[in-house]
Amino acid sequence: MKSKERFILALISLFLLAVAIALILTAIPLIPLDNIRTGLEMMYGNILFVVVGIVLFIISLTIFSGAFNKGKLDRYVSQGGSHGEIRISFSAVESLILRVSRGNRQIKEIKTKIATGQGGLTILLKVVVLPETNIPEMIGNLQEAIKEHIEEMIGITVSEVKVLVEKVSAKDS
Repeated sequence: MKSKERFILALISLFLLAVAIALILTAIPLIPLDNIRTGLEMMYGNILFVVVGIVLFIISLTIFSGAFNKGKLDRYVSQGGSHGEIRISFSAVESLILRVSRGNRQIKEIKTKIATGQGGLTILLKVVVLPETNIPEMIGNLQEAIKEHIEEMIGITVSEVKVLVEKVSAKDS
């Protein structure tokens, strides 16, 4: 989730939180009615509004905590084996991808993302390459090596390996 989306989600959750607290405080008979407008008198002591306020409060806290939660879900690919289901986590697949890419001395840095689809896995890579690299040739070789290695080691079809060359490094340190 992008930071702009998290910010908007945080604002929405704060608004929901304020509404929830207002509903709860209005419905519980602890605040004198003299300070509350007559249009709100029907909520006073009404358990329905307390329940609605509590539900909104829980929803807003859930949204608010989700807005700042950057943790990855434990995602996996699944396939049937002769003795039952086999699950392979995305982090295990990422480790295999990094192992293949470490063998390529023209790559300075690599980041991976994995998505699943009907055709198999889609592997998304962001790489930083060293200067004097023949990018089309190196990327083609990398895509082929990753596709073959993942399919051989895991037995899952790799539908495509997409690569974004983020930058060409200024030095090979």
